[in-house]
Amino acid sequence: MVAMLNSFTMYKPYTVFLSIGGFFFVLGLIPFIHYLYLVLTVKNPNGAHHLQSLVIGAVLLNASFVSVTLGIVANLIRVNRSLLEDTLEVIKREQFMTEARPEEASVQSLTSGIRADSPKRIARLD
Repeated sequence: MVAMLNSFTMYKPYTVFLSIGGFFFVLGLIPFIHYLYLVLTVKNPNGAHHLQSLVIGAVLLNASFVSVTLGIVANLIRVNRSLLEDTLEVIKREQFMTEARPEEASVQSLTSGIRADSPKRIARLD
């Protein structure tokens, strides 16, 4: 179960972290909506008595913001990992090609050292 959640978080970070952030956002709005309702409907809402619920609501809204921020960072890490995987694949493919055909690698190393401003050197190699 933990491995499934870990892999799901690695490959779909927006889904995980935005759903957690949305959950905390809704929970954080409930105390504020309740307090707003009391202020608008009751003549004496006794605001000091609702301070604890407003603090809890603020903490939950902060947790929502942190979760969304972690989702953005996790997505950036996912993109970086996929770019690194692609780069590693290209490097391994080039390394395999040079090991498989050493005669082409030696020709490429000879031609890579030739400067374009010296056509006389190119004529001597032929």
